[in-house]
Amino acid sequence: MFVLEQALVFALVTVWGSFVGVILDCFRTLRRIWRPKSWGTSLGDVVFWLLVTAFTYFFLMLITWGEVRFYIFLGMGLGLYLYLKFCSKIISKFLGTVFFFGQDLFLFLVGLFSKWRNSSKPPSNPPQDVP
Repeated sequence: MFVLEQALVFALVTVWGSFVGVILDCFRTLRRIWRPKSWGTSLGDVVFWLLVTAFTYFFLMLITWGEVRFYIFLGMGLGLYLYLKFCSKIISKFLGTVFFFGQDLFLFLVGLFSKWRNSSKPPSNPPQDVP
């Protein structure tokens, strides 16, 4: 690879590292909302890192045809570090607000639907005609 191509790959994997940080914050926020038990947290961590590893593999296949060099790990680590250092708190707060708003909206709509469903049912004991 030429130096310019390597610089471009370094920039792309740095952005990828930041993207992994965003995904990590989404995962943390979901875990904070659902509050799984310890086995659920461990299982979620394993699934999360397996998915991130698989997506990183496919990403590297697209941009470097599977060729892995030290600067690729350095770029991903740098992108993740910069994201966690400078952006994570803001993005986490935003994601928490969005997820909690979505959860509240979902619960409101479910409650509204159940009220509508209960009000549209015919009465269980219809009035009887008295002669």
